[in-house]
Amino acid sequence: MPRLLPRLLKRIKDPLLPRSSEQPWIPPKHRSTVVRQPPPPKQPSLAHEGRKQSIILDSLDPILKRSRYHRHKSTYPRLRVFTSPKKRRDPALQDDLFRAMSAEERAFWSSPYLRMLASPLRMCLLTRKLLPRAFLVRLAPKRLPTPLLGRSAQILVPEGLEHPQFDSSVRGLSTYALCSKAAIQLMAERGTSGMMMHSRVAQQVGHVLRVRVLQELHVLAGHLQKRPRGALDVSLVRRLTRAEWKNMKASGVAPYADAVALLVVPPLNRNPVTKMRPEPSASTAPPPVDEPDIRPARPSPPPTEMLPVAEDAFGDDYDLSAMLPSCKVPLYNGASLFPYRPQRAALHSSLLRLLDIERDARFGEQARTATSAREDKGSHAFLICSNAKSLKRADTVPLAIALWRLRLWEGAGWDIPNVGGWLKKP
Repeated sequence: MPRLLPRLLKRIKDPLLPRSSEQPWIPPKHRSTVVRQPPPPKQPSLAHEGRKQSIILDSLDPILKRSRYHRHKSTYPRLRVFTSPKKRRDPALQDDLFRAMSAEERAFWSSPYLRMLASPLRMCLLTRKLLPRAFLVRLAPKRLPTPLLGRSAQILVPEGLEHPQFDSSVRGLSTYALCSKAAIQLMAERGTSGMMMHSRVAQQVGHVLRVRVLQELHVLAGHLQKRPRGALDVSLVRRLTRAEWKNMKASGVAPYADAVALLVVPPLNRNPVTKMRPEPSASTAPPPVDEPDIRPARPSPPPTEMLPVAEDAFGDDYDLSAMLPSCKVPLYNGASLFPYRPQRAALHSSLLRLLDIERDARFGEQARTATSAREDKGSHAFLICSNAKSLKRADTVPLAIALWRLRLWEGAGWDIPNVGGWLKKP
């Protein structure tokens, strides 16, 4: 310390002194944690023909040295791979590099149903059955503030319902329950494992599930803006024409093989009192209790419906049609599925934003066409597609999963004929 202070004072008085020629200390770079192991040797034959000694005396004994024959699990395939050409030319690193999905793998990954079934299995707290996590709602215990001499109490609250980009909560111990309004209401009435749930937990879960749909639309719009190329070849979101929507309602068939969702969201009417349209809202805060109740002039349609893709998908193969259900597309009615008007306004504006992004991307590759006829104008139905080609632009499967979870929450999709009892209501 006595030798350091004079030099420090000298440096402070004259900051223009030349710096020392010694090189500054640079911390070493962290090495990659990927363990590069050689491929396992070929499994030797256990037959005794042609052997002069026991297999135990071999250098690669498969009995006492089993660890050498363990296969090294390669990395999972990714939709896009960004790797330097130097690493790709090195044969020793080929097993540890991320590889791109093949066309068949992209076709599997573009299905929201396969992706939901591939989610990790969790046990439902109510039914005690193992189900994919996409069909469940996560509940986390939270400690309530108590007086100094009182007994501590815990309450179960929903967690992890929002998109990770908008959710900043810290993960911890949690449990799972069916993504069904009836199941959550039953748990709130009974109580589970000495923990209670607040009286409006069902309204909270339903509200946040609808917010998740709006968040997925926001994320999808950002991805489409980053990759505008290819809009002419692959269309992810488009509005059905009036003629297409009229034919679909008349026939009850949605002739779109790569469709994953159909959304019917008409623009909102003005408030008869204030003469104003509601402002879009995607907040997770609960809606106000004194929200004016504007009853529609006609009865509301059901929240969701299932439309077949083709009238006769299997043709004359009666055995196959009796074993396998026909492919169907979910139809979501926005007026019934989003009763909160500011939320429905946010849904309509988000869909219009996606259409604007797609339109700008198409006009960037092709000149603007002439104005179409009345029958070719847009309707209130929005078509969302997903296939192996569309994944290269953006992924619409999370949006389809968010809509399907909302469908499960409203009670649809649990009672399916000719299916086992693993999807029964509680």
